Amino acid sequence: MSLRARLLRLHARLVEKPTLALVTSHWLARRIFVVNARLAYSLPRGLTVERTDLGGVPAWSCCAGEHDRHGTLLYLHGGAFVLGDVAGYRGLVARLARRAGQRGIYLDYRLAPEHPFPAALDDAEAAYRALLAADHGPVT
Repeated sequence: MSLRARLLRLHARLVEKPTLALVTSHWLARRIFVVNARLAYSLPRGLTVERTDLGGVPAWSCCAGEHDRHGTLLYLHGGAFVLGDVAGYRGLVARLARRAGQRGIYLDYRLAPEHPFPAALDDAEAAYRALLAADHGPVT
């Protein structure tokens, strides 16, 4: 494990988790979660981001260099369908997609509690089915 990964893990355990445990407002918890994600995953050079729509779900397509050789990476950000947003994970998705030789797609799916279960899962399924119907190659 790299030094950066060790430091991020330590930060998550000693700072992020205890802080989020004290927060009672879902709005504030989301902001903290996103700020930490942005700090952890910097944007790679040469990143191109394009807004799109998959099955009625707002989404972003990104690539950092050569892509689309091996299909599409559909990324559902962490946060248990309550926290997180697309802006915090652009860097991570772009890096994963580049290493896999794929185009990266990340969704702006609906979050609880404003949109109760199963809204986020419905969004994820709609986007996945739209990718399959568009025949972008394998979807991972």
